Amino acid sequence: VAPLVGTVTQIATFLLAVIFLDKKPSLMNDFGLGVLILGGFLISFDVPLNYKNIVRGMKHSVLSGILFAIAYTGFDFIYKEYEMRMGGENVFINGFFWSRIGLILGGFSLLAVGKYRREIIKTIFGKRKERVESRSLKTIFLFLLNKIFGGTSSILINHAIFLGGALA
Repeated sequence: VAPLVGTVTQIATFLLAVIFLDKKPSLMNDFGLGVLILGGFLISFDVPLNYKNIVRGMKHSVLSGILFAIAYTGFDFIYKEYEMRMGGENVFINGFFWSRIGLILGGFSLLAVGKYRREIIKTIFGKRKERVESRSLKTIFLFLLNKIFGGTSSILINHAIFLGGALA
């Protein structure tokens, strides 16, 4: 699933950057995109192809890839717009901060839908005893390590977008 999401993300980001950000792809961009698409599809699908498995996860993978592409293109727009309006000082830090504020507001928007709000509240406050007893030191360590890697990857992806743009 992850390679397929990555492939769709690259295709959609490429298209969004060309259409909305007026990016002009070079021959190297086209070649790189082609290699990413080919590699992503080769990794995503097992041979012989099982069409039931492909179709079952395809819808969510494509939607996820498109949403990532919208986010990455939006981050590129934020960095370029902020640099144009405010100058070159602290562009990455300010753009990263405001992109995180937008993601936090998007996360809180889930609370507006009753079904999701109930599920979130149930997850936070329900069955606390069982969850506390099942936590081991290893589980806590892996959880923290996962969060460190996730946060680091978010910073690095955004810094790459800042340096080269969504198309590069």
